[in-house]
Amino acid sequence: MDFDVRWRDFGDHLAAGVQPVIMLEREKADHARAWAGQTQISPTGTFWVPTSPLISVEHIDWAFTDYGDFVRVPVFNYDTQDRSLPHIFGTGLQIGMAAIDSLRHHTQDAPKAVVMFLGHECQDLPSGKGFRCFVGIAIRTK
Repeated sequence: MDFDVRWRDFGDHLAAGVQPVIMLEREKADHARAWAGQTQISPTGTFWVPTSPLISVEHIDWAFTDYGDFVRVPVFNYDTQDRSLPHIFGTGLQIGMAAIDSLRHHTQDAPKAVVMFLGHECQDLPSGKGFRCFVGIAIRTK
């Protein structure tokens, strides 16, 4: 399974109070050129994207994308319990495990690749006890 981490700056979204959304471009098929006429190379890959947070919720909603040039990936905030790197790491593991556990209830297809979008920086929680981190995830199954 391929794992791709992409860092993004969500500062403008957060300052405007808007939920960040990433448009992930789907890979194009590698086909030989047609003999005559116009050639169009179609995007490939079937993606599952959580449309609700992955932890601290009763039910996780998913969107399925298997056509079009882009996959819409919403970014959610996740709070750590403490202001430390191990807690950030642990929150990331929780997010990944929750995604895989929930996804298996929606498809029999095994994950082939995961693209995870992470915010450049975590914010301090008002309580001063933890961080707020920003994560979006897309899972390709075909």
